[in-house]
Amino acid sequence: MNRGVYVVSLIFIAVVVGVPFILIGTDPQGSLHDLFRLGIDLEGGTSLIYELRPPSPDAEPPLATEAKRVILGRIDPQGTRGYIVRPVGKRRLEIVLPGRRTELKVMSVEALTEADLKAGAAQAPEELKPFTGGSRLVIRLKPPLYLDDVRNRIQEESRQGTPGEAPAWRVLGAKASGDQYEEIAVWLPLVPSDKEGIARWEDLIRRALRTQRDVSRVKRLVKQAGFLEFRIVADRVKDRDKANFDRIVRLKQAGHPPDNPRYRWYPMKKGYERYRDGALDAWNFVYVVDEETKTVEVLVDVGDGQDVTGQDLSRARGDSEEGDPIVSFRMKPQAEARLARLTKKENYERALAIILDDVIQSAPTLGGRTSKEQYQPLSKGGVIIGYRGNLRERDDVVTILNSGQLAASLGDPIAERTVGPELGRDNIE
Repeated sequence: MNRGVYVVSLIFIAVVVGVPFILIGTDPQGSLHDLFRLGIDLEGGTSLIYELRPPSPDAEPPLATEAKRVILGRIDPQGTRGYIVRPVGKRRLEIVLPGRRTELKVMSVEALTEADLKAGAAQAPEELKPFTGGSRLVIRLKPPLYLDDVRNRIQEESRQGTPGEAPAWRVLGAKASGDQYEEIAVWLPLVPSDKEGIARWEDLIRRALRTQRDVSRVKRLVKQAGFLEFRIVADRVKDRDKANFDRIVRLKQAGHPPDNPRYRWYPMKKGYERYRDGALDAWNFVYVVDEETKTVEVLVDVGDGQDVTGQDLSRARGDSEEGDPIVSFRMKPQAEARLARLTKKENYERALAIILDDVIQSAPTLGGRTSKEQYQPLSKGGVIIGYRGNLRERDDVVTILNSGQLAASLGDPIAERTVGPELGRDNIE
């Protein structure tokens, strides 16, 4: 009897010592799945350590357990990438990105087989005909990935410039590993003899699936707090009775804040371009220019009392308007009245500053395409413009807004460590 108890005790101790058992106790969002994941020393990958910093000197940073949800929702909103976000003490977060080995093998496809048609049944057979006589790239993945994630990664990479003139591509699962795939097939309407075109696609797929690409993307997404504001831009003509704008500009040039608390300076994205083409003067903006850094700051009215922010958003999504990428957003029902008051008829033809993390992303003119009689205040939602063909930037903004506001600044990681998957395999052996 005693011997049996002794053996069970040894097994229990081995589990506690072998994995970070305390994670479950300190992180209410932790899971057993996180406990039994291999570390990067065994699986390979990259570990990023961030320190949560307060958004302002007089504020407290959030606890790491509170920030985890926002960060995980931002870097892996679909839960398909296998990333781990876990607290390291009270004010630090570790983001673990698993290592990955990708092997590509080109196989000729002379005709679509019955199995191919069945696998592609989501589309009509006619839509698969372009691939007949084309090529199929067989890709082996370690660790396996969700099929949707593979498609999204290739889609994101191809947006930066689809190689060659390939009109279409298609990804199908080839060898499953649970609900993920360790082998996939990418169909291309390129003849097998087009070695240059196939080589370009091989490079694109490697870029899309490599770990370092993930690391760069994660660093970019977590750097922003995601604090969104909607404000009316000061108008030099319409607001001339509210403040002495010449004096406020002189104060700014001398390094002092406005003497009227109703107004505040914000840097404007691509503001120098708008200054050079004369748009800021045409719009009656109050602004200052730094010729050395080629940046512009614009005066904004923060005394409207409406305080419409990103927390009032119901959903944001990537869209396009006349071929240009935009971000469209919907407001929560309880915020619709405040947005309507902010964009009231009296503000017709005034600029609405859309500010993300203290930078004006765009400043569209309210009712710019309608007459004053036809103008209706915004309430349900609106759009953010100004991305000028930059799909990655637009998609980053959508992801940040949908993940929620982070009441802290992460900045750059305070520690970064990468272990190649080959070294992890050697450690296991």
